[in-house]
Amino acid sequence: MAKQHTDAPQSDPHISPSPAPTGRTQWDVLGDVIQRLGPGVLILVGALFALFMFLNTYGEWADSAHQKTESAYVSAGEINDRAVTTINKALDAFERLQAISDNESRKATAAVTSQREAETARIAAETQLANTLQRERDQLDAIRINHEAKMREIQARSAKFEDDLRTRTAKAGTLREDIAKLIEDIRTQTARNDTAALETIILQVDDFRTKHLVDANQLITAFAQNPSAETAKALSDLEGVSADSLLKIARANSQNFQAWTRFGEPKSDDWAFVATLSSDPFSVRNILVFTLDQNRIYTVEWFDRILIFSTPSPTNWDVTQYLALVGSPTGGYAAAPADERAITDGTWTLADVVNYEEFDGSVRAKTISGQAPTLQVADINLVTKKNSDIATLLRDAADEDTRLVLDGLQRAKTFSPAKLIPPSLGSGRSDAASLRKAVVAALDAAVRRDESTRTAMTGVGFAREDWGRLAAAALRDGFRLVKLDDTRSPNTVHIVFQYQDTQWGRTTTQRIRLALTLKGTTPDAHWLATALTEHDSPEFDIRQQSSHDLEQHAMPQSAAP
Repeated sequence: MAKQHTDAPQSDPHISPSPAPTGRTQWDVLGDVIQRLGPGVLILVGALFALFMFLNTYGEWADSAHQKTESAYVSAGEINDRAVTTINKALDAFERLQAISDNESRKATAAVTSQREAETARIAAETQLANTLQRERDQLDAIRINHEAKMREIQARSAKFEDDLRTRTAKAGTLREDIAKLIEDIRTQTARNDTAALETIILQVDDFRTKHLVDANQLITAFAQNPSAETAKALSDLEGVSADSLLKIARANSQNFQAWTRFGEPKSDDWAFVATLSSDPFSVRNILVFTLDQNRIYTVEWFDRILIFSTPSPTNWDVTQYLALVGSPTGGYAAAPADERAITDGTWTLADVVNYEEFDGSVRAKTISGQAPTLQVADINLVTKKNSDIATLLRDAADEDTRLVLDGLQRAKTFSPAKLIPPSLGSGRSDAASLRKAVVAALDAAVRRDESTRTAMTGVGFAREDWGRLAAAALRDGFRLVKLDDTRSPNTVHIVFQYQDTQWGRTTTQRIRLALTLKGTTPDAHWLATALTEHDSPEFDIRQQSSHDLEQHAMPQSAAP
């Protein structure tokens, strides 16, 4: 059996031997532990102790605070109840005060309104009184101003009267001298007893009259300010006034005429002055024409309007002629053809018209003052349509040729050849329908100036001007178809028309014959106009029907437009 061996515990040389037990306390032991563990443990222990003490103290404080909070909540509830009661009481008091305030406010508002109305009434009364006083003051001021103006006018008239008196006194002396000289000259010239002496006396009397009795500038100024029959008639007193005096007035142009123009040269047989007051694009208005003889005004004429139209010729509707409307309420109006030489590219001037109409273009026109306008030639249809007064004047003043044109223009507006050609025209011919259609087309193309139809229907022997002649005849009074003659050739038909013509106050019946020739063969056959001639034969040899039948079916145009 092995020998048991028990190893004795070995001691650690680094560990000090435990001291022998003594009479130490727990705190001493704790101090040793702390000493052994170091300062970190001490701090930890201190912190834990502090936490322990804080928790113990916080618990006691929390309990106390909870009790205080409960007490505070109880107190707050009581305070809240008392506050609600107080508020209710305050609301009741406020409502009572509000009622009292509303009542007082209504009373105050009523008082303010009453006071305001009274104040407004007072202000209105004061304003009305002030306005009344202002009106009275204005009236007094107006009376004062009017009185002062009248006083100034009286003073001016008095001064003018004194000046006029001095001037008239001076003129009276001159007048006495001129009268004595005139009487002496008349005696001297009468003693000579010849024509030259009598002409000299007339000139001297005219000089005396225009020097002392006529104020030319005043008469012309009065007309320029108010063109009328009265002021125009007063201009007759200018007869005998010297050309030099009129030239001075024209150069000064204090009356603001649009233009003063002289025609011819002084001391010539034919010369004149023309003064134009105003104009529009188509006409000149209020024209004075001073005709001179021996360097003195011989006549004075007033024209309130000069207007030039373009119109068709009464004998050829394709030819344009020019028509002038000239006149005044005192001398009457005249409408007659105007000289074509005065028209340039559809425009004209008064100087050219006067020169060619009065002097045959032989004198030279010179503008003295102002600027003469260039005017347009008016289309007679347009002007008479927009200006009924001009249309009336034109018809009343027109000569026979012009009336033919005016009537023709009116008929052209409603011209219907189908109504003029009887449906029975050419009855018995196989081509009667196409013949009637050709006659209607020819008349319509002539009046309407349908160039395409004219070109298509113009045959050999039918001149271009024949279309205008046919239109002029078709637009005459009483135009109708009276005869059809196809006896000369089956392919040529002569249509005879009749119309009324007035010349020199005498109305006659005129006839014109239109020849239509059928060209080509069916179905390309067509009618061409081949001749237009005057036809004066009273015999109507109509094949298959009488002239009476044609007249019975014809529908003539109205004589009056």
